Amino acid sequence: MKTGIVQDPIYMEHIRGVPHVESPQRLEVLYQMLEDHFSGRLTTVQARPAHLEELAYIHTPDHIKKIASTSGKSFVSLDPDTQTSAKSYEAARMAAGGC
Repeated sequence: MKTGIVQDPIYMEHIRGVPHVESPQRLEVLYQMLEDHFSGRLTTVQARPAHLEELAYIHTPDHIKKIASTSGKSFVSLDPDTQTSAKSYEAARMAAGGC
């Protein structure tokens, strides 16, 4: 039996170039660990962008618009712990859609 893992190259674009714990290097380490320890037991689940209706199951329309407005901007600080980069919104939609 294989376990599914949602992976997409866009995830590596979230917070690229911004010093933050959510760096692409974190994913690189996790992906390498999964390959090293679970090789042959994982199957990649194809990600897709979540539909806005799906995002609205959890988030308010205002929140979705606020995050969407960060798309393409090199850096936006939403609060002291949450920042976005140009592709963060796209990465988030792909992550949510993959699930």
